[in-house]
Amino acid sequence: MMLHTAAHALAYRIARRAIRPKAPLLVSEWADAFRQRLENLPHRIAPEIVGKDLDAIRATLKQEVFGALAEMEREFSKQLEIIGSEE
Repeated sequence: MMLHTAAHALAYRIARRAIRPKAPLLVSEWADAFRQRLENLPHRIAPEIVGKDLDAIRATLKQEVFGALAEMEREFSKQLEIIGSEE
């Protein structure tokens, strides 16, 4: 499943760069942004899933979670590149 693969790739990137001095702060900021996005998920997608069947609701949720993971990976990768260029 793509979500599983994306999450593992992201975890690998984090672990690979975790020894850098700025990594803990970066991970903390990134985790806060992700938490906020997930907390807003019900408010954002509720109007889209009202009246849909269970499969459509699951598909919408899967798409939203995948989008959140992909966005986090892009942002984290950008920050890692910035950190790498500062060294």
